[in-house]
This record gives sequence, structure tokens and C-alpha cells, in this order.
Amino acid sequence: MLLTATIYSVLLLLVEPLAAASQVNVETHRIPNDAPPGWLVVDLANDHEICSPNSRSSIEHSKYSRYFHLSSLCRLTTNRDLSHLAGLNIPVTLISTSYDADTPISTFVYILVEVLDVDALRFESTVYATEINSDANAEDLLEFIRPVQLNDPQKEVTFEIKKPLTEETPLVAVLTRVDDFGKRFAEIAISRNVTYKDTTLLHRAYIIALDNDGPQVACARIEIVVRASSETEGSVTKVSQISAKLKPSKPIRHRRDHHRRDLGNDIIIELPEAHPRGILDQKIRLFGDERVILAPVVKDQISVGSDGSIELIGELDFEKSSEIMLSVQIEDGYGNGKSFAPGFRG
Repeated sequence: MLLTATIYSVLLLLVEPLAAASQVNVETHRIPNDAPPGWLVVDLANDHEICSPNSRSSIEHSKYSRYFHLSSLCRLTTNRDLSHLAGLNIPVTLISTSYDADTPISTFVYILVEVLDVDALRFESTVYATEINSDANAEDLLEFIRPVQLNDPQKEVTFEIKKPLTEETPLVAVLTRVDDFGKRFAEIAISRNVTYKDTTLLHRAYIIALDNDGPQVACARIEIVVRASSETEGSVTKVSQISAKLKPSKPIRHRRDHHRRDLGNDIIIELPEAHPRGILDQKIRLFGDERVILAPVVKDQISVGSDGSIELIGELDFEKSSEIMLSVQIEDGYGNGKSFAPGFRG
């Protein structure tokens, strides 16, 4: 009787994985081959099977797993340059492990990442960046250097905005327009009134193109910097009046520049090769309404945010590079710019 029970339990373990394998669902996501590190592949924050407070998620090790990163918020992003992988379909397996008493329970999500070739359907730019004032109103149209459209504007698609995790309501909305020549483009407008509080954030959103059957065919990122207007909260006007009464010949922005020169324009951060990814303790010191423009500024394994925060987004490899140099542009509320170059040593 004991022998029969033992054999039965072994057979049960062998049969269950086969039954599960027959119900595998594979999600397909497309990204451009020139997508920078940190590019969002898929957001799984609302998928409670893979992302929950009681589970631990990771990427299963494979030949291409180092090209991707799964954050604690269950956002799968790119981790390095993908240009040499153009035209490939890369399988990525995500594992979420939770515990029932002392028994581990694993959930798998299978993702196929299509790295689009140069000739594939895509947006003409991977990032569309613009600036608006803090007194902008809802339905105001945004202006970009290049039109927001696909490399094949005749393709019948519909444009949508993917809501970012940090905002309950996205700052922008999109409409699909067709010009007199039959070319489709995205008309992007502000979805709500902008306030002075919006100047503290770099607003990001993702615009996607969907074909008539529903699948996503292209994706691009939108970045919006909100500048404080002179009429918003009266902050800029008050500072100018106070500085004029104290020292009319030397505005407050000159004193701020003087402090910046005392600090120097370069910083050097030394990190061990095994340093974990994430926000570093060191950051670029900013004064008043200064901010890093066109953030995030990404190079290799380093990303600098608009508030001067420095994040390690990739693994350091001393054999490939012992130093990473990155320059950013800092601008204050008066439109004065200055350069700043943090350096990193492995």
C-alpha cells in the first residue's frame, strides 16, 4: 500500500506541469530598436497574479535577460542598447513567487518582445519633448518639433495615451486626425488645467498606435516640462521685486550662479562593480526653481532626473568601462542655462 501511494504522488507531479503547459498564454509587445535604456515594455502593476505585496517577482535568467529590468512596481523596461537585436523576437519569462504557509507558489508570465527593425512600422521619433507654462489651460494643443505620426502615415491606426502610474489622470489626451492628403497624425492636447504644482514634476506618458484589429503596432514616449509663469502664484514676480529693493544691480539669479561656481560644475561618484540598481544617495544640488532640462538624461547605466536625482539603471561592468561621463543642462526660472557633468567610476 505504501509503494502504491508513493508511485501515485510521483505521477501526479509529472502530470501537473504538462497540464499547465497546455494553457500557456504569451503576450507580445513591440519596441523600437533604438529605444533608450528605461523604455517601458509593459506595465504589470494591475496584474495581481504577478504583482502583489506578498509576492516577489523577477526575470528568469536567459541569454537576453540582461537586456531587461523588472522594477519593484512590476514595470518591465529595457536595460541597455537593443540596436543590434533589430528584427528579433526575444522571449522573456517573468516569475512571481508567493508562499502558502511554507510552500512556494510560482506564477509565470511569458512575454515575447519584438524588437522592430528600421523598416518596421513605428513613430518617427522615440521621444517627443515639449515645454508649457504653468498657466496653460485644458484643451490647449501641444507643439512638438516633429509631427506625432508613424513612418507610414497612410497606415490606418488609432492613437491612444497610456496612463502613467504616478498620475490618476494623465496630463494629456490625444485625438487621431487625418489631413487632406490622407496622412494620420496624433493631435495632443492638455486634458486639464495646469497648476504651479505641476512644475515640480517631469510629466511622462506613452502614446501607442493600434491597428484596426486592436494589437499595438508602435509606441513612443511624451515628455512635458512645465515652466512657472510670471503670473502663477506670484512667486517669480515677488522674488524679482525683493531683489530689486536689496541690490538692484545684482539680481538674485546672479548670486545663485555665484554659489554654483563655488560648488564647481563636475562631481565624481565612485561605485563598486556590484552596486545595486536604484536611486543613489548622491545627487546634483539644485537651487530654487532650477531643474535638469529634457530629463531623464540617460547614458549607459546612468539616468539623471529633473530634480537632480541620479539613478543606476543597469549593471556595472568594469571590464567594458571603468568610467561613465554624463553631461546635463540645468536651467532656472529665468531661462539661464548651465552645464553640469557628473562622472562615475567603477
